[in-house]
Amino acid sequence: MVVLLSGNTASNLTCNLNGISSPGDLSADSDLFTTSAANNLFAVDSNLVLDSPWEVNITLNVLARNNIALSSVTLNAFVLSNSGRFQGSERHLDINASIFAMPTTLLSSVGESVYANGNGFTNGADVSFDFTGVSLLAGNSYFLN
Repeated sequence: MVVLLSGNTASNLTCNLNGISSPGDLSADSDLFTTSAANNLFAVDSNLVLDSPWEVNITLNVLARNNIALSSVTLNAFVLSNSGRFQGSERHLDINASIFAMPTTLLSSVGESVYANGNGFTNGADVSFDFTGVSLLAGNSYFLN
């Protein structure tokens, strides 16, 4: 399935869902890359050193059947240059993930230093956030920021 990009919004995303409905389109607070390297990725066109960090909220609508006891949330991390190509050298990258109950109640927040200089560099590396102890109640809405 091909991800469709328009400005700051990606649609037609493939998500592994287990007990939540599809989050639908995702919109960042900056435009997305449309380069061949960023094909089928949610890749924000923002220089984290010169610009500022960016955000995206992923809606988690828990289906009415069961509560969900979280353990971890895993994302793949990529670093692209200002021209939208994969970085060939190490860059420092920190990712913070937070789970909120609607509308703004913080349930948990975790930060990871993904590519700290000298720790190796692999585009597409799994980054897992430990949310052990966080429960998402059936029929309720949350968001991952």
